[in-house]
Amino acid sequence: MKRILAFVLSLLMVLPLCACGGEDKGVEVTLDNYSEYLEVKVFIEPPDWGAPFEKGEEDDVLNVSSINNGKGISLPGLNCTTLYVYKCVHPFVNVAAVSQDYNFKDLTVTVKINGTYQTVGQNSNWEWIEAGMIDMPITVKCDTTGKGYSRMSIYPNDYPDNDGYMHEKMMDYDWEIVEITGTVVPAKA
Repeated sequence: MKRILAFVLSLLMVLPLCACGGEDKGVEVTLDNYSEYLEVKVFIEPPDWGAPFEKGEEDDVLNVSSINNGKGISLPGLNCTTLYVYKCVHPFVNVAAVSQDYNFKDLTVTVKINGTYQTVGQNSNWEWIEAGMIDMPITVKCDTTGKGYSRMSIYPNDYPDNDGYMHEKMMDYDWEIVEITGTVVPAKA
């Protein structure tokens, strides 16, 4: 009987030590708390922005410097002109952690971009016309440090059948984060 009691008492002393080894499950990242952990930026750029052209992308850029006595095409409401217009533009979504103090697991951010764009071309005598709507979800899968980005393309509605060209400054858009999934835990030192 003494042995059984000694065995039971030793188990009672060892079990609490085993319970301490649990893993931190983290905090779920949500629409309500994401700004504590993440910074999300959305911007629209032309096809030649900041990187070499991708295969075939150089055909998406039109030099219009010969129009308007070398001044290019006017950008109404902006008091300037452009020498280049594009067959497409690229919305980018960039996600980054606000601090290196966190690690993320299975982090996915979905942003929805809504708005309108105008096109210009020879058929419109190089005048801007309302052309289409933007209704585009973009999903970014992030790494364990919270970094991630995604790039999509917007082409005029009837491309390549029309001669409509775009410019990122002739777009009126807004965006919102519509879904976030994943967890965050403190980074281990």
